[in-house]
Amino acid sequence: MVSGPDLQKFIQMIRHKYMIDNVINVIEGSKNRTSKEIIQARSEPLGYLPEIMGLVNLDVRKIDELYEDVLIDTEVGYYFSTFLEEIIINSDVKSISTINNYLQELKPEKIKNYLKKIWLEHFYLYCQTLNPTTVEIMEDLLKFEADCQAIQIVYNSLAYDYNQFQEEERKRVIPNFGYLYPSITSQIIKANSFEALRDALM
Repeated sequence: MVSGPDLQKFIQMIRHKYMIDNVINVIEGSKNRTSKEIIQARSEPLGYLPEIMGLVNLDVRKIDELYEDVLIDTEVGYYFSTFLEEIIINSDVKSISTINNYLQELKPEKIKNYLKKIWLEHFYLYCQTLNPTTVEIMEDLLKFEADCQAIQIVYNSLAYDYNQFQEEERKRVIPNFGYLYPSITSQIIKANSFEALRDALM
């Protein structure tokens, strides 16, 4: 039996999450000079990308090539192009060199948080176009996923000293939907301790 275009797109959008994981795995592995064999062994089969070998072989120091020549052409290119556009909008300096330096310094985990937010919001909007039963089920699942991401991001960031900049970073990577959104989300974004995070969620 051959699936229709709607089902194919739906399944592909689910796989996009794992494709993002694989790309970040390559970036992180390359920055840490991890062997190609180990990088490939850590890849998630559900997130297979034909271009993954090109990413593994790319010199990670050429960050402009990584984003412009390779990732934009992959199936998850939409998320990366949106990510880059947001960086340019939020940056005081618009030069390519400044953006490249920012990307070089940005930790892979933070890049993944940005991309996962874009993916979740994109997937959520896409599901609104499907049949009522699918909408009901997927809304529940995606809202739960968005809430989990929001809590995880705040929890992980509590290991660092809290400041206004950190709050702004949280806002950029936490999805703009979910069961906690907007009232509880706005509270946990401001949490400066594990106790404050716990109290906001109770």
